[in-house]
Amino acid sequence: KSAGEAVTRYWQVIDELASDSTKSLNLVATVARDQAGLQARTTLGTDRAQGWTQRGQTSVTEQVATSENGTDFAVTACIDVSNVDVVDGTGQSVVRPERPDRQRYRYWVVKAPEGFFVTLDKLEVEAAC
Repeated sequence: KSAGEAVTRYWQVIDELASDSTKSLNLVATVARDQAGLQARTTLGTDRAQGWTQRGQTSVTEQVATSENGTDFAVTACIDVSNVDVVDGTGQSVVRPERPDRQRYRYWVVKAPEGFFVTLDKLEVEAAC
């Protein structure tokens, strides 16, 4: 359950940082490490440099976590961005009209002494949800 919740927290932090460019990208480290942390900081930094701001929140549902050792988890989750828009500095949406609203992704999560952290986010769609 906590591994699945780590994916929800990951998206909450990404949403928070994408919506408020005054917040430090170092907050990513509270929910992600390794490739996922670098990917999130890079994407958020690129969006900020372009003057893009997110409006709305991502919904994360149907998290299913599996593990063979109790430390490393594969988590699939349905990511719903139907309430999310990204706008440029003039307030115009930069979201592609054909963007799917709900898709299932796989994340890798590690259980560390400090808690659960997303470590790998390949940004690859597993299926529709």
